[in-house]
Amino acid sequence: MSAKQSNILVIFTTAPQAEAAEIAKALIERRLIACASLIPAVNSLYFWEGQLNQAQECQMILKTCTSNLKKLEAALAELHPYECPEFIALEPKYCSSTYLNWVNDYCS
Repeated sequence: MSAKQSNILVIFTTAPQAEAAEIAKALIERRLIACASLIPAVNSLYFWEGQLNQAQECQMILKTCTSNLKKLEAALAELHPYECPEFIALEPKYCSSTYLNWVNDYCS
């Protein structure tokens, strides 16, 4: 893995279906992510405030550079309607050089 390949992150979060696209657009406009893949109608089960909950959400998969991680987390907290939005960052083991360069060029 080259040093440049360790510069990309894949972020997982969920959001209400009605708001996911607007959140993604705002993050792209701020150049905090290069793109977002939105998977609608995810059935989420979770424990919150002492109760088991179930909700239809949109799974959001965001692609960004490592240098944007903290700014992205702060922006998502600002834009997101949840008190505690999911924010999980994974570093890919491999990424094609053309895709990696595109993400780096857009987000850097």
